[in-house]
Amino acid sequence: MLNSIFVFVVMTSLLLAGLSGQMQEMTDSILTSARGAVDLALGLIGTMAFFLGLMNVAKEAGLLQKIARGIGPTMRMLFPSVPIDHPAMSAMILNISSNMLGLGNAATPFGIRAMEELDKLNSRKDTASNAMVLFLAINTAGLAILPSGVIALRASVGSEDAAGIFFSTWFASGCATVVGILAAILLSRLPHYRTTEPPHLTGNLAEQTELPTQHTTNIKRTKRWQYWVVLLFWLTFVLLLMHHLWSSFSVEQPEILVRSVFSSWILPVLVGSVVLYGWSQNVKVYESLVEGAKQGFEVALRIIPYLVTILVAVGMFRASGGIDVLVKYVGP
Repeated sequence: MLNSIFVFVVMTSLLLAGLSGQMQEMTDSILTSARGAVDLALGLIGTMAFFLGLMNVAKEAGLLQKIARGIGPTMRMLFPSVPIDHPAMSAMILNISSNMLGLGNAATPFGIRAMEELDKLNSRKDTASNAMVLFLAINTAGLAILPSGVIALRASVGSEDAAGIFFSTWFASGCATVVGILAAILLSRLPHYRTTEPPHLTGNLAEQTELPTQHTTNIKRTKRWQYWVVLLFWLTFVLLLMHHLWSSFSVEQPEILVRSVFSSWILPVLVGSVVLYGWSQNVKVYESLVEGAKQGFEVALRIIPYLVTILVAVGMFRASGGIDVLVKYVGP
């Protein structure tokens, strides 16, 4: 299917460029799109390496297993073919949670990781499984509870009510998520998609999942002094947050101040929470994060060929005037 779409886009782009006399624009677009795809992937390497390293710390500390079991009933209902303890389940939960909190930079590495893990449960690598399609639908819908990135963008361009999109965002992204889930589930029950669904891999669950390492299974209980250090740290942090709110209260309006705190403090708090939890569980946080970051670096490099191919095809179609043709007929 992808092969046919790619060939069709290239052929259509060449014909449209020849018809409109925009062949030079297409030539320039091919070169800039290829270069832009590599720049995009390289820009993603650092983010992906760090967050997958953070995910590795959470996994070794047992935090991912706790999160997966906590949200297990809903995820098990949506993804019955994915074992609750499989790494794909944890990555999907982290991706959806990051999107809900407006942490798009964190959501992307988790989403790519989830697809990689789902593919390990896929017996036919050239066909997407129902679980992969459903996760893609949920990810694309982008359910957002705290659209901090968009609010910050609106505030930066002088919006008088930057947070006025809360209810409309909840409604729009909620509707999109419901429609995406229903479409994926209902389409999967049609005869054509039932017959093309790859059969689930069978066998020992231990062979299908990345079981905790020997270090994870031998984690010691948190020592009392570690507990008090973590507690003292968070108490100090809360006091600093209160001081920041108090000192900024006279300068900014309360609602703007709260939004800015959510936008700028939530990601550092997430990072600190995972690092401290791993440390309190006697995980070697630095070594674990570096090991996970190596995997993130490899994943980012593996997606470069796909990005180059897709973005070059899109660039050709745009430069040929294909997008303008679509807008002309779809616009009304």
